[in-house]
Amino acid sequence: MISLKIFKRKKIFKKGGLHIDPNVYWDYLLLSMAAVVILSFTWAIYLFLVIRQSPPSTPYPSMKAYETEKEKINQALEYFRARARKSAEIITSPSPVADPS
Repeated sequence: MISLKIFKRKKIFKKGGLHIDPNVYWDYLLLSMAAVVILSFTWAIYLFLVIRQSPPSTPYPSMKAYETEKEKINQALEYFRARARKSAEIITSPSPVADPS
């Protein structure tokens, strides 16, 4: 006998009821994470610019940060000057030579 190929209907097996497409939610998740990353970078740059422009705050309003920093620097410089003088005195002072014999 001759077999004729008539259009056969393809059977599609799908779950019945409500079907959730995970690709759509994955795209939403990626877009939201990209938005969070971009917003965090812009917020960090904004904070950096604001902090860079404002002078450092002190816990005591009467104390000025610039003067205290200058005083600390001067104290450190004076300490190193004293050490340099002491080192110069040690180098220039005659030391007794011990005769090993």
